[in-house]
Amino acid sequence: FGASNEAIAFLLPHFEAVLTTGKADVASMGSLNNNKVPQDVHASDRRKEGVVVALGSVALHLKGEENDEKIDTTIDMLLGALRTPSEDVQSSVALCLSKLMKKGQTQNRLGDILADLMKECLHGDKLAVQRGAAYGLSAVVKGSGIASLKKYEIVKQLEDASASGPPESKEGALFAIELLSSRLGLLFEPYVIVLLPSLLKAFSDGSDHVRTAASHAAGLIMSKLSAHGVKLVMPAVLAAFDDPSWRTKQASIHMLGSMGHCAPKQLASCLPKVVPKLTEAFSDTHPKVRTSAEEALDEISKVIRNPEIASISSTLLKALIDPASGTLRALETLIETEFLHAIDAPSLALIVPVLHRGLRDRAATTKRYGALIAGNICTMINDPRDFVPYLPILLPDLKIVLLDPIPDVRSTSAKALGSLTRGLGEATFPELRPWLLDTLKAEKGSSVERSGAAQGLTEVLIAGGARSVETVMVEEILPLRNHPQASTREGILWVLTFLPPALGQGFAPLIDLSLPALLSGLADESEPVRDVSLRAGRVMVR
Repeated sequence: FGASNEAIAFLLPHFEAVLTTGKADVASMGSLNNNKVPQDVHASDRRKEGVVVALGSVALHLKGEENDEKIDTTIDMLLGALRTPSEDVQSSVALCLSKLMKKGQTQNRLGDILADLMKECLHGDKLAVQRGAAYGLSAVVKGSGIASLKKYEIVKQLEDASASGPPESKEGALFAIELLSSRLGLLFEPYVIVLLPSLLKAFSDGSDHVRTAASHAAGLIMSKLSAHGVKLVMPAVLAAFDDPSWRTKQASIHMLGSMGHCAPKQLASCLPKVVPKLTEAFSDTHPKVRTSAEEALDEISKVIRNPEIASISSTLLKALIDPASGTLRALETLIETEFLHAIDAPSLALIVPVLHRGLRDRAATTKRYGALIAGNICTMINDPRDFVPYLPILLPDLKIVLLDPIPDVRSTSAKALGSLTRGLGEATFPELRPWLLDTLKAEKGSSVERSGAAQGLTEVLIAGGARSVETVMVEEILPLRNHPQASTREGILWVLTFLPPALGQGFAPLIDLSLPALLSGLADESEPVRDVSLRAGRVMVR
């Protein structure tokens, strides 16, 4: 009757039951309120949709060669209904059409059906006709089998039309790509790589309609990609970003922005590569590239689920767009925010570039804030492994800040390294402890650098547990007290300066082992060694 979804939901089970069993439950139908049939366009579309569902359901139950003609007639009527300017009707037709593709003699006329649909999709005189044909094309391919894509060269035709056809054909081809991806899901994934260059080209098309169709197609494709699909797509998209042509770069940015539609697991894996590229685009000389990067980041920010980050996303975006004026404010906002919910992958993708910029800033306050947040990040995410892809970005920055001339900055960085080691496990940082030891012993390094390395090593060892502290001290640190290089002897005394206050009573078992190094340091020929030894002695006495 062109009524509501509730009425249709009420009728369909009864209708299917009659077709399956041949018996109707008349008594239960009495509760349906048969109001006056509405006459508006929407109601007319709903009635047509109902007829389509009825036709398709009836045809599914036709059997025997004597009914082949009826099935063919039904399919023709369904194909005609695809021209209805209503996506609800077209979607219902496609659903019925897909189920009928292996009924009767339909396979014998499959080539003609696909050819007609392709013609209407690429050369239809109206948008609704093209859209309906795209629905039909996806349904026929789904119903007849994925092999029909290759057999009838559908992908090749779509690739050619979307790359070099007139705007109407490009738009129709993009409709078909979108709906094929929607209906076939993972089965269509291998063809996405083939169509990707055409899709990228469509993003920079002169027609607004083509660009909009490309955006919708890309968003839907990304939402259907598996983890393997993301790995296949990413290199091609990132390669396009490095192209000297600004249009190609802009197209790549649009595709990178579309990755915000990926499933959560795929999103977590691709965002560590996507967001740095988008932030890199802000330094591009072409204004349209910069604008596209802003729009892409805005798209990614829309999929943030963490309410606290969502509320400050505009501040974070400003810091990414204009780091010089926005970084400190963004870091202050993050520190002031009370997090009640876990940080999700899109939130992390916006936060890390801000931390990266903060840790590389000249101002001590900005560096300290960046290190402070980086150290606490593991406590704010559900799965600490989500943070692992960002370590190649942040770990080098934390190492640099650890050697900063300002003690407070060094201390914050050391604690951050300890927190990350505790949260992610020492196995995640196989090169960190060797680097700290090398810096501690380096002959060319300054006392400040050795002090920072010692403080960092202290925090990392404590994060590994009491046994780790004792083992490393006994086997690697204390034996260096008689090392011929004064810088190395100074380094181990810096460790003895920071370790006692950090361990508290836990340092008691190491006192007897540490005293020889301390006493020999007080009598050392090198003045810097004597100074650090005296400082370590005062700390130990306290």
